[in-house]
Amino acid sequence: MSQRRGASANRHGTGQRVGRRRWWRTARVLAFLITVLAVLLAPPAITAQALSVTLTTQASTNSTVAPGTVVTDFATLTPPTGGPAPTGTVTYTLVGPNPNAGCTAPIVGSPSTTPVGSPSGPFTVTGDGTYNFVATYSGDANYGAITTPVGCGVAAEMFTVSSALPVAPSVPDPLTLVPPVPDPAPPDVPRRLVLTTQASTNSSTVAPGTVVTDIATLTPPAGRPAPTGTVTYTLVGPNPSVGCTAPIVGSPSTSPVRSPSGPFTVTGDGTYNFVATYSGDANYDAITTPVGCGVPAEMFTVSTNLPVPNPVVPNVPVLNPVVPNVPVPSPVALTTQASTNSSTVAPGTVVTDIATLTPPAGRPAPTGTVTYTLVGPNPNAGCTAPIVGSSTTPVGSRSGPFTVTGVGTYNFVANYSGDASNGAITTPVGCGVAAEMFTVSSAVTTTTTSTSTTGTLPTTGTLPTTTGTVPTTGTSTAIPSSQATVTPSSIKPGGTVTVSGGGFAPNQTLTATLFSDPLPLGTTQSDANGRFQMTVRIPLAATPGAHRIVVSGPGAQGGQFISAAAITIEDLDCPDFRFQDEAQAVFDAHRSDPHGLDGDNDGVACESLPRRGQTTGTAPPGGILARTGSQVAGLTSGAVLAVGIGLILFAVGKRRTRTSP
Repeated sequence: MSQRRGASANRHGTGQRVGRRRWWRTARVLAFLITVLAVLLAPPAITAQALSVTLTTQASTNSTVAPGTVVTDFATLTPPTGGPAPTGTVTYTLVGPNPNAGCTAPIVGSPSTTPVGSPSGPFTVTGDGTYNFVATYSGDANYGAITTPVGCGVAAEMFTVSSALPVAPSVPDPLTLVPPVPDPAPPDVPRRLVLTTQASTNSSTVAPGTVVTDIATLTPPAGRPAPTGTVTYTLVGPNPSVGCTAPIVGSPSTSPVRSPSGPFTVTGDGTYNFVATYSGDANYDAITTPVGCGVPAEMFTVSTNLPVPNPVVPNVPVLNPVVPNVPVPSPVALTTQASTNSSTVAPGTVVTDIATLTPPAGRPAPTGTVTYTLVGPNPNAGCTAPIVGSSTTPVGSRSGPFTVTGVGTYNFVANYSGDASNGAITTPVGCGVAAEMFTVSSAVTTTTTSTSTTGTLPTTGTLPTTTGTVPTTGTSTAIPSSQATVTPSSIKPGGTVTVSGGGFAPNQTLTATLFSDPLPLGTTQSDANGRFQMTVRIPLAATPGAHRIVVSGPGAQGGQFISAAAITIEDLDCPDFRFQDEAQAVFDAHRSDPHGLDGDNDGVACESLPRRGQTTGTAPPGGILARTGSQVAGLTSGAVLAVGIGLILFAVGKRRTRTSP
């Protein structure tokens, strides 16, 4: 009996030991599986990546300037939402005349490297042709470097130099809205504002005695506080000097930011121009260089002859000295009328002037010649500079054609040679007279309306060869033209085409422009036969659709001549860009998004493209990959806990196995 109980107990103990061994084997297998699962669930290694910034640039001018002009460039670095302000340096390079396709040569002087938020150093341009600024960014502790130059082919970075203009005056560029002064603030705290202004009227038919005002808008950098302080408004006129420093109307008016100026009452005939400065405050630097000189939004014209479309200007001519026994020449009245008095003339428009000479009653009709001079943009008080050109034609004939390019106000003036019966008029007539003034605006794309039935350039299709004469009325003039050839005839922005044609005077400088934006394409030289061939790069700022390449210059038969060809600008797609910031620069140049680069209308173009400085993945703000911080923390904590439990179970199971009998 006792033996059976002993055997039974022995069997019972053996069964318990076998059960424990099986349990611990199961626990070890479970611990191994938990460890493997924890490894599989662990988040991937996260490689810290530098954030990306968007680099946009703006040259101090985008017009046609004279040799010797000093130009600068200014870069804006826009961080991602919530990102810190960029620091480091920007390197500016000016390329021209007539840069190659990659904007790498020829380089003007030496590149200029300045801290972020500061303009470039000055560059002086001399040779005729097209110029293009480009810029790179050094990067800093938060943002990757931008080593591929930005700005090549961008309209905001391009301008043209022409020796047909007078030598540039040594005055500050009136369109430079951000004065190039040292920034005393730490580089990570932007202190510069953009100051824009708007007069209460921009009319060319303001009556004497009208009360006018001005108001300024101060735009701070993104994320910065609203500016305080004061704005000082000054009204200059009639017919301001080149720098808009004189004559001053009354006394300047100082008002708080976001408040309009006090009232100014205008009396004398002529052009007026508001300018403004900013006092600065605790957060922002002062703007001491007046803003608004030559800007159409700040200009208007006063005229005492509003009901009369062609006002008669009394003239007191300089008479020849009285010589005994020689009849004294009679004075004549000289009045003039420009072919347009519009305030919305497009760059590249051809304009003319015509004079009417009225002799005293009973005197013979005047003969001789009239010399017409076009002054602008933004003539000085005496209408003596800057001069676009002069044309001398017989009395009763219209002036030769003048092509206007720079934005601003223009004024025709005229002199009379005199003849045997009529005295000469040597003091120019027409300065400040509304009938002789018009304004060129870059907001206008083209001028196609004309009363002439021949020689007008069509928007698309084949251009006729004409010898049409300049009409005496209308908003544009017909000039001799010929058909040019462009190869290829359809291309994406950034590509190059070859343009060829003829009909020009030999060995002359010719200017190529893409219409109807218009965008400068460069200059070339006609050969001994008056023909030309040039390769030009289509700017990235060109919009898709039907355009014309127009080459203009002196014609073989005298006067202005053009040779033009139709071209189709193709649509840009996101795969045409390497980086997102390249697509963003094109999108920012045309916020209407003609290329369709912003599919979700959030203001960011081609979001699927990588940003400069990124190597793998798409990094959201903060420098991490797709998972959020809370997701990563949760997965990491769970993986660590699972590994810990698995190791404990494994170790206990191992120990139990070893100690079991």
